[in-house]
Amino acid sequence: MQIGKHLWRAIVIAHPLYGNNVEYEWRNAAGGMWLPARLWSGYDPDHYDHGLPARLCDLYEAEAPQLARFVPGIAARLARRALQELPA
Repeated sequence: MQIGKHLWRAIVIAHPLYGNNVEYEWRNAAGGMWLPARLWSGYDPDHYDHGLPARLCDLYEAEAPQLARFVPGIAARLARRALQELPA
């Protein structure tokens, strides 16, 4: 997904202790190497959004159904959201 002058993608990383996790990578829209989100100029792990572009939530929402196949926590979140959206 293009956000400003950069392309962003969500990837699933397998961790031996914590299971699968979603991470983001970015690169210049003109090309180049994919870089981890922690190398983004505004990155701040102490900030609620880690200093990453706010539109990354659009990327997450678009990819959540596919990511849920690999990350159980996302599947549970999507199920809870679906239950909340049911008519009363």
